[in-house]
Amino acid sequence: MNEEWTPEKIKEAKRLAAGPLGRELTKFPLRFAAAVTMGERPKLKHKAYINNGTAVLVKLDKRPIAITCSHIMEKYREKLEQDSNTVFQIGQAVINPQERLVDENRNIDLATIDMSGIEAHHVCMQTNLELNYYEPFSWPPAPVKPGDFVCVGGYPGAMRKQNTSDSLVFESFSAAGVQVPSVNDEYFMIQFEREFWVKNFGSDDYLTFNQLGGMSGCPVFIERSHGGIMNFDMVGIASEYQEEYDLMRARHANLINWDGSIADLDRP
Repeated sequence: MNEEWTPEKIKEAKRLAAGPLGRELTKFPLRFAAAVTMGERPKLKHKAYINNGTAVLVKLDKRPIAITCSHIMEKYREKLEQDSNTVFQIGQAVINPQERLVDENRNIDLATIDMSGIEAHHVCMQTNLELNYYEPFSWPPAPVKPGDFVCVGGYPGAMRKQNTSDSLVFESFSAAGVQVPSVNDEYFMIQFEREFWVKNFGSDDYLTFNQLGGMSGCPVFIERSHGGIMNFDMVGIASEYQEEYDLMRARHANLINWDGSIADLDRP
């Protein structure tokens, strides 16, 4: 633990995190995140066999796009080869991601999908959440630095439920005030230090929940000042969770260009 974090400071930080500000910081990423599902539709007689991830909805140069991971696109292609009736959805919107693909880079595990003609409220799967396209204050965002604190949110597969014979329900997982321990040119790491966490909404189980598969593609935000005005920069897209270390890897959002294309870092 950092020597500056005395027991008194930790207690005060937890008090603030459990209050209205902490609640808003924790929920913020979910305003722009949608579950990605691929597989068969739920059926009356048996449980649907699907995979899921997350996508973040953004507007770059006034163009609506969804950003997710390349390995999610790869899984879709794999399932499509096995079953030509495989469905791909971002939230409630059924789309053909191959036809709408803007760009993809397998090496840095990012993909961008054109969402033109699809309103955010047509994507939203939760009645208590107002989903929007994130419109950045400026682009590209400055990268994070070691020691920064970020917020992240998405849709783990372990929290997916098939409550009825023909529908799926996705519960979200989000966290604020998680620290960035290391950064390189392609990605940065996010460290979950759960001993310092407090609940500000949802179940107490969320404090220890670590089955985060399905968070790939979810957004990472940081609060920054722009000309004296506090705003949120989207600085990353989660790509991998390492359960044994409670670490999440995130690709830098600035690897995505203003036109939705992706940086050519050693592209095959």
